[in-house]
Amino acid sequence: MGTAVVKKTHLLFQGVKYWTTNASTVMLGSYGRLRSGIFVRDRLEVHDQVSLKDLSVREATVVQIDWERSHEATLNAQLNVPSVPLEGSLESKLEAFNSGKVKLVKLDVALNPLARALNGQVEHRRAFRRIKRTPRVVCQIFSILSHQEASKLTATNDVYLDLPTGSGVEIGLGVGIDGSSQSSVSLSKDTTFAYMLAAPEWSKNEKRVAGFDYDQWSIA
Repeated sequence: MGTAVVKKTHLLFQGVKYWTTNASTVMLGSYGRLRSGIFVRDRLEVHDQVSLKDLSVREATVVQIDWERSHEATLNAQLNVPSVPLEGSLESKLEAFNSGKVKLVKLDVALNPLARALNGQVEHRRAFRRIKRTPRVVCQIFSILSHQEASKLTATNDVYLDLPTGSGVEIGLGVGIDGSSQSSVSLSKDTTFAYMLAAPEWSKNEKRVAGFDYDQWSIA
């Protein structure tokens, strides 16, 4: 699967550059305007979150971090998640990863179902269209999770999104006879470490999203 390298401005994984600024404010389905700093397109300004209820998570994978090649100050700042056991110095935080107490998990939803979900929610579709400059939606995230949560997510192929909560989203795991989830994991925004954005392709009348393209971190 390869390892991720934490840079000062982004996360590099398998040759792809993921956004990290404002990561603790985003979740799968978060949308808003891509803001730019000096020379850098650096963060998503979140406006709202589209419901991705019943969308399958295409990928739930544990990702290793290359500590030696990563930017130490950025690591120390971003490995600060209240909902998982990460406390103290950078060394103690790294030990939590190395011992398996916490893990970095990549979650991915496909772009075509994402477009259908957004188009099907009229209020969110209109709000997304009103973002005149650089509207974007989050389609992949890297989350810092406890060993128990990570194990649940990666133990089954039946991983799907449920209703968004005030601070994140509920993820269903497995499907029972009645169609309900057999178990679930609550994913809060403060666990998000990095994310991928999707840029819209509009229909001819610009009222619906015809599709999405990945938009990775880059220098402006």
